[in-house]
Amino acid sequence: MRIKTTFLITVFFLLSVYNLKAQFIFATEFGATAGLGITSLSNTNFSFDNNVNGSNSTFSPRYGGRFAMSRLGKHPYSCLISIYGEYLFNNFSKIYNFNTSSIGVENYSKAIKFKGVDYIAALRYVYFFGNYYQHPFYADLGLSISNISSVSETNSIESPYFYSNNTNYDPLTNYNTDVKAILFGLGIYKKTFNLGIRFYIGIDDFFNTDYDFTQDGLYNNLSLNPDYTNIYNNHTEAKIFSAELKLEINIPFFSIAKECRGTILRPFAFPIRLRYFWK
Repeated sequence: MRIKTTFLITVFFLLSVYNLKAQFIFATEFGATAGLGITSLSNTNFSFDNNVNGSNSTFSPRYGGRFAMSRLGKHPYSCLISIYGEYLFNNFSKIYNFNTSSIGVENYSKAIKFKGVDYIAALRYVYFFGNYYQHPFYADLGLSISNISSVSETNSIESPYFYSNNTNYDPLTNYNTDVKAILFGLGIYKKTFNLGIRFYIGIDDFFNTDYDFTQDGLYNNLSLNPDYTNIYNNHTEAKIFSAELKLEINIPFFSIAKECRGTILRPFAFPIRLRYFWK
């Protein structure tokens, strides 16, 4: 994965600086990004169990850093293409309510909290709807790999049947710690400050092996709940879906530009004023 990413960035750089006689801008930038949205998990078995219900979507913040390499096509081809990577801290939670009065157990709720890091590699296409690179909008397409580093479970009641009572129990082992998702987004591109929306669509099973949220030692105890296997007799995959509002703050690191004065190198060019490069 790292070798392929390095190769793509190298090719992109060589293509960008190949012909200095043409009018263009090649720029690199780093910055910070943050997003707030909702995260949900789809699971067929869970949807058929009338005794279990929970928050289908929960708020999930993401924040971290980013690095981008961009190339601006010459006028009149008003577009900009970027390859970028992001390192984001991510956390979200799920709360489930169990109606267990029919099996002689007090109703209870379970809160599960996930923390991890997202590794993102994506391509951005920016189109300018006005003359001289005005009114820019962007579209993103890429891959996200979420590395789950910790999982915690909290039950509203105490029971000797809960797996969490065992000091050796680690809920992290129940989940796929590297979950891949396709991401795409749309937004307003202002170079220094960008605002948009982003969607994540999971392509991996969020669970590890045959695990399910209801397997907590109490609800799946067949001596207490013999009907459990009628619903959860087959494992079904859980896919993650997220939608968020995203803000970026970028600082250009250096740029190579072709102006009427010739080719120039501008370290820490802040900000890059696109419309001034072509008159």
